[in-house]
Amino acid sequence: MKKIFIFTLILLLISKNVYAQKSFKDINNHWAREYIEDISQQNIILGYNDGTFKPDREILKSEAYAIINRIFDLKETKNLSFKNVSSKDWYYFDIQKAVSAGYLKDGNFFYNEPIKRSEVTKILGYLYNLKDNEKNYNFFKDISNLSDEEKTSIGALVKSGIVKGYENYEFKPNEKISRAEFSKIISMCIKVYGRNISKNIAIQQDNKNVLRAKLMDSISQAESINSSNYTKESVENLKSITLSANRILRDGEATEEQLNIAIKYVNDAIKSLVLIIKEPTLTITALDNSNNILPVSLLINDMPFENGGHLKPGKYLVKISSPNMNSTNTYVTIDNEDKNITVYLTNSATQKFNLTLSEGLESPMGYSFYKNERVLIKILIPAGMQIDTFTVNGSPKKVLDNEFRFLITTNTHIEVTFKPIY
Repeated sequence: MKKIFIFTLILLLISKNVYAQKSFKDINNHWAREYIEDISQQNIILGYNDGTFKPDREILKSEAYAIINRIFDLKETKNLSFKNVSSKDWYYFDIQKAVSAGYLKDGNFFYNEPIKRSEVTKILGYLYNLKDNEKNYNFFKDISNLSDEEKTSIGALVKSGIVKGYENYEFKPNEKISRAEFSKIISMCIKVYGRNISKNIAIQQDNKNVLRAKLMDSISQAESINSSNYTKESVENLKSITLSANRILRDGEATEEQLNIAIKYVNDAIKSLVLIIKEPTLTITALDNSNNILPVSLLINDMPFENGGHLKPGKYLVKISSPNMNSTNTYVTIDNEDKNITVYLTNSATQKFNLTLSEGLESPMGYSFYKNERVLIKILIPAGMQIDTFTVNGSPKKVLDNEFRFLITTNTHIEVTFKPIY
């Protein structure tokens, strides 16, 4: 019995809650009752805690945005620049959604005042992507100062019978709109156009988000450049373009064309930076195996170079030599900064070279020598013969007797040939 009572109580509570969403005690004889109950049943608009709807009360922008966001199930948010809107405000996330969707422009201040007729029609025209020709709005004599977007939205909604004008061919675009009037417009829009945001607008928003990300990357690249490496004029040009691009990035209503142009201008300005041609210094520090500093002689591209001297940016072949040490070659790339390089050289006395001889030659001192060691070669001239050719590593050498002496500096091969004495 107790379970049945609890179940019945739950049903009563649910029924009471639903009824509260269907009707309000102050709209029984109101002209907009049908529209109010329609969108209330869809949980699009709510009443007050005292069971009233207050249909003739003006609707604030924040309230209108919250309802519009619910209609289109807008969830994407965007950081705000408004100085007077904080996360403590109940409408904070709805303002973020409005800016992200593109129907509210971000700025310095948000004025939460009653929304105007032309503002409502413009938002709905934007989200439904409504288009119309002039014949449906050009008879209104008080909308000439509105933008083409605002006019076409009014024309399309007039054509659909959702909004109407007043006597004397007036639309009264700046007239404040009541909760009842707003309910009628919303109810009829849903019946005519549905609750889905225009695919064109959705695609457009996706494209804009991609372009905004690209523009942010370009701006970030521009701001990370070391300006000291480039001429003042080209840097100032980049700063000016980047400043303009930042304004476009913060503009919630920036078009795809504006974003594309901003991306191009920033990238072109980066490419147009003029490098300051400097002559940085190159300093070579040579060390032995005990980390002792060695005196060095340098050749750069086979030309003598004073250590610590200046070089223009480029790539160079550097030969590094030091007495009694093995020399070394290395490639060095010079940019706009001074360059310091440390190299280690090995002692030439610790390096050995091999000697190979052809038939008719012998080396009394052996066949392995340290660098710069003096080597004696004996030439074994057969009887009745004389030296025809004598080569060291393929290079001809003159020999005056049966001995040849030289300082070995590399692996060496010596050959001799003989010919008869005539």
